[in-house]
Amino acid sequence: MVQDRPATLDVTDYEAIEAAVMETERGRWFLAEYARRQRSAEMAELRALLAQIDAKLPSGARPTPPAVEAPPPALRIEVAGAPPVPAPPLRLQKPASGLTLAMIDAMPAIERLALFA
Repeated sequence: MVQDRPATLDVTDYEAIEAAVMETERGRWFLAEYARRQRSAEMAELRALLAQIDAKLPSGARPTPPAVEAPPPALRIEVAGAPPVPAPPLRLQKPASGLTLAMIDAMPAIERLALFA
Protein backbone atom coordinates (compact mmCIF):
# COMPACT_ATOMS: atom_id res chain seq x y z
CA MET A 1 0.00 0.00 0.00
CA VAL A 2 1.49 3.31 -1.09
CA GLN A 3 0.98 6.24 1.24
CA ASP A 4 1.27 9.92 0.48
CA ARG A 5 4.56 11.59 1.21
CA PRO A 6 4.68 13.09 4.72
CA ALA A 7 4.38 16.89 4.68
CA THR A 8 7.65 17.24 6.60
CA LEU A 9 9.72 15.32 4.04
CA ASP A 10 11.61 17.70 1.75
CA VAL A 11 14.06 17.13 -1.10
CA THR A 12 17.13 16.90 1.15
CA ASP A 13 15.42 14.26 3.30
CA TYR A 14 14.49 12.31 0.19
CA GLU A 15 18.07 12.49 -1.12
CA ALA A 16 19.45 11.37 2.25
CA ILE A 17 17.13 8.34 2.24
CA GLU A 18 18.12 7.58 -1.35
CA ALA A 19 21.83 7.76 -0.47
CA ALA A 20 21.31 5.43 2.50
CA VAL A 21 19.43 2.88 0.38
CA MET A 22 22.07 3.06 -2.37
CA GLU A 23 24.82 2.05 0.09
CA THR A 24 23.83 -1.61 0.04
CA GLU A 25 23.64 -4.04 -2.85
CA ARG A 26 20.10 -5.00 -1.85
CA GLY A 27 19.10 -1.33 -1.74
CA ARG A 28 20.53 -0.67 -5.20
CA TRP A 29 18.72 -3.75 -6.50
CA PHE A 30 15.47 -2.54 -4.91
CA LEU A 31 15.69 0.91 -6.50
CA ALA A 32 16.57 -0.57 -9.90
CA GLU A 33 13.65 -3.01 -9.65
CA TYR A 34 11.31 -0.24 -8.56
CA ALA A 35 12.38 1.90 -11.52
CA ARG A 36 11.90 -1.06 -13.90
CA ARG A 37 8.40 -1.72 -12.59
CA GLN A 38 7.53 1.97 -12.72
CA ARG A 39 8.68 2.16 -16.35
CA SER A 40 6.70 -0.96 -17.17
CA ALA A 41 3.55 0.49 -15.61
CA GLU A 42 4.03 3.82 -17.40
CA MET A 43 4.56 2.07 -20.73
CA ALA A 44 1.38 0.03 -20.22
CA GLU A 45 -0.51 3.24 -19.45
CA LEU A 46 0.89 4.92 -22.56
CA ARG A 47 -0.01 1.92 -24.72
CA ALA A 48 -3.56 1.99 -23.37
CA LEU A 49 -3.87 5.71 -24.07
CA LEU A 50 -2.49 5.29 -27.58
CA ALA A 51 -4.94 2.45 -28.21
CA GLN A 52 -7.80 4.72 -27.11
CA ILE A 53 -6.61 7.46 -29.47
CA ASP A 54 -6.18 4.96 -32.30
CA ALA A 55 -9.69 3.61 -31.73
CA LYS A 56 -11.15 7.11 -32.03
CA LEU A 57 -9.44 7.82 -35.37
CA PRO A 58 -11.36 6.96 -38.52
CA SER A 59 -9.81 4.03 -40.37
CA GLY A 60 -8.33 6.15 -43.17
CA ALA A 61 -7.29 9.11 -41.01
CA ARG A 62 -4.12 7.73 -39.50
CA PRO A 63 -1.35 10.30 -39.71
CA THR A 64 1.77 9.32 -41.58
CA PRO A 65 5.01 9.66 -39.68
CA PRO A 66 7.30 12.46 -40.82
CA ALA A 67 10.11 11.55 -43.17
CA VAL A 68 13.40 10.95 -41.42
CA GLU A 69 16.23 13.02 -42.79
CA ALA A 70 19.50 11.29 -43.50
CA PRO A 71 22.32 12.33 -41.19
CA PRO A 72 24.94 14.61 -42.72
CA PRO A 73 27.86 12.77 -44.30
CA ALA A 74 30.84 12.28 -42.02
CA LEU A 75 33.83 14.50 -42.53
CA ARG A 76 36.50 12.55 -44.34
CA ILE A 77 40.05 13.60 -44.93
CA GLU A 78 41.73 11.76 -47.74
CA VAL A 79 45.48 11.40 -47.88
CA ALA A 80 47.02 10.41 -51.18
CA GLY A 81 47.96 6.73 -51.13
CA ALA A 82 46.24 5.98 -47.80
CA PRO A 83 43.34 3.50 -47.62
CA PRO A 84 39.94 5.11 -46.94
CA VAL A 85 38.91 5.22 -43.29
CA PRO A 86 35.26 4.42 -42.59
CA ALA A 87 33.28 7.07 -40.73
CA PRO A 88 32.65 6.27 -37.05
CA PRO A 89 29.11 5.16 -36.20
CA LEU A 90 26.76 7.82 -34.85
CA ARG A 91 26.18 7.60 -31.12
CA LEU A 92 23.30 8.98 -29.15
CA GLN A 93 24.24 11.07 -26.18
CA LYS A 94 23.29 9.65 -22.82
CA PRO A 95 21.50 11.90 -20.35
CA ALA A 96 23.72 13.81 -17.96
CA SER A 97 24.85 11.66 -15.09
CA GLY A 98 24.16 12.77 -11.57
CA LEU A 99 20.39 12.66 -11.87
CA THR A 100 18.83 11.73 -8.56
CA LEU A 101 15.63 9.80 -8.17
CA ALA A 102 13.98 12.99 -6.91
CA MET A 103 14.95 14.78 -10.13
CA ILE A 104 13.71 11.87 -12.25
CA ASP A 105 10.44 11.65 -10.29
CA ALA A 106 9.85 15.36 -10.89
CA MET A 107 10.15 14.94 -14.68
CA PRO A 108 7.10 14.48 -16.88
CA ALA A 109 6.56 10.84 -17.85
CA ILE A 110 7.59 11.38 -21.47
CA GLU A 111 10.97 12.81 -20.38
CA ARG A 112 11.50 9.90 -17.99
CA LEU A 113 10.81 7.47 -20.82
CA ALA A 114 13.38 9.25 -22.97
CA LEU A 115 16.02 8.56 -20.32
CA PHE A 116 15.62 4.83 -20.82
CA ALA A 117 15.07 4.72 -24.57
